[in-house]
Amino acid sequence: MQRGVSVRRLRWRWSYNRHVLTVVLLVCGGLVCWRLIEPPTHVIERTAPAAKLDVGAQHLAQDYAAAFLSFDGADPDRRIAALDALTGQRGTDDGGLSASTGSRRALSSTVVQAQPDSAGLGTRFVVAVDSDSSPRLYLAVTVGRDKAGALRIVGSPALVGPPLTAGAIQTPSGPPVQDNGLRTVATRALGNYLNGRPGDLAADLAPTAIVSPPSVALRLRRVSEVRTVQGVPGGVLVDADVTGPQGEVMQLTYELGLEQIAGRWVVTGIQVDPAGA
Repeated sequence: MQRGVSVRRLRWRWSYNRHVLTVVLLVCGGLVCWRLIEPPTHVIERTAPAAKLDVGAQHLAQDYAAAFLSFDGADPDRRIAALDALTGQRGTDDGGLSASTGSRRALSSTVVQAQPDSAGLGTRFVVAVDSDSSPRLYLAVTVGRDKAGALRIVGSPALVGPPLTAGAIQTPSGPPVQDNGLRTVATRALGNYLNGRPGDLAADLAPTAIVSPPSVALRLRRVSEVRTVQGVPGGVLVDADVTGPQGEVMQLTYELGLEQIAGRWVVTGIQVDPAGA
């Protein structure tokens, strides 16, 4: 016995399926477009890791450079003992420097350049060493870490030249500032900054400004010009004659940031951010 099928029912079922399919296609199409226009929030954009300063490696490079370049022909064992203490070894040789006469004593050592070494074993530091008996010397010292994280000298050092320097350039500046109110605030704030008067300086600072006055009292003699800084909204350069703590006169340029709050100019920063890294 055959059952009859209602034409109306078939039409309804076909219409229902068509609407469901249309809705599904619209939803899927919308999701695709949304993913193209606005990627999902859980996607993580990876960037190259920033280089970190290895303070321990830097200090070891400085100490090693000072010990390596110091010698006393009358007491060579003292130098070897200093190198032993830095390399963690006992009974090492002279490290590649021997002198039977004369002496040299390192007075200071400063890292002036740091780059990864070509073999990937550590960081190659160029250390400037000032001594009591020779011009400034530059020693390249490579410092790495073992699997446990302990510092170690890698390879032998090399005497090299200083990092390359180019001619000095001026900060790109615009025309002189014509706003008398801005000039007045910039001049007054700089004078209080140099003279070490934080209470008076605070009156011209923005609520978010952080400044650190010089460690010695200076005196603002004269402001010769206040110029805008190209590409820095609110930035001005103040050319000034300043008297130092020993009476010396210096021509200095300070960069100040200014903005208007409630119609009044306030200083947002002076030259450097003392709270910055």
